[in-house]
Amino acid sequence: WQRYVPLLHAEGLEVRLPRQVPPPVKRDEDNGPQATIGSLIAHAPILQLPTDNPKANRLTFPKLALRNVGKTKQIEFDIEARILAPHGSFAAQGQFGPWNSAQIAQTPLQGSFQTKGADLSTVGEIRGHLSASGAFAGPLGSVRVQGNTDVPDFAVKRHPVHIRTEYRALVNGTNGDVTLEAVRARFLDTILDASGVIGSGDNGKTVAIDFTVDQARIQDLMMLFTSADKPALNGPIVFRARAELPPED
Repeated sequence: WQRYVPLLHAEGLEVRLPRQVPPPVKRDEDNGPQATIGSLIAHAPILQLPTDNPKANRLTFPKLALRNVGKTKQIEFDIEARILAPHGSFAAQGQFGPWNSAQIAQTPLQGSFQTKGADLSTVGEIRGHLSASGAFAGPLGSVRVQGNTDVPDFAVKRHPVHIRTEYRALVNGTNGDVTLEAVRARFLDTILDASGVIGSGDNGKTVAIDFTVDQARIQDLMMLFTSADKPALNGPIVFRARAELPPED
C-alpha cells in the first residue's frame, strides 16, 4: 500500500547548497510504504548556490510545480526562474526520474526550455539581450541538448549586430560540464561554425573552442570590435582558430 498526498503547498522555502556535499548516510533498505505527492506547488522558493559571486549565487522561482512526486515515480516539473547572470528569466517543462540512487548519473531527464530577455551586459564587457529555446533528453550524466539562440543587439564595442545560433551539446548534469558538439552562428553575411568543451578544473571551468570559418566577410568580423564608423578592411575571409578562456577574470 502507499501513502498519497493529493496536494502540498510550500511557503517560504529556501534551499542552501553546501560547498562540500556530505557522503550519503547508509541505512537498511526501507521496504515500508512509499509516499507519493500528487502535486507540489512551491510559492517563490529560493535556491542559494555555493559561490561567492553575488551576481550568480541566488535563484528565485516565481513558479515551481511538481507532479507525481515519489521515490519510484517519473516526476513532472514546470518551473520558472529569475537568474542574475545574465539577468533574465528562464522556464522549463518536462519529466525527471525515477531517481536512481545507486547511479545518479543514470537518472533519466527530458523536457524543453525557454530563456527570455537575458541581459548580457551583466556578465562582462559585452552587450545584448538573449532569448533561447530548445529541448533536452537523456540520463542526468549525459543530457543531449539542442536549441537556438537569438541576440538582435549583440555588441562588443560600438556597433550592435544581430546574431542567431543553432547548436547541439552534451551536458553532464552532475557537474555542469558541457561538450559543444556543433554550433553555427550567423550575423550579417557571415557564418561561423564552432565546437569545443566547457570543462571542470582545479579553480573552476575552462572554455576551449575551435572555430571554422568558410563563409565570412572580414568587415563583418571587424564590425564587432571597431569603434570607427566603417571597418578598415573589406572582402571574404577563411580561417581556423582556437580560443581558450581560463576560469580567472
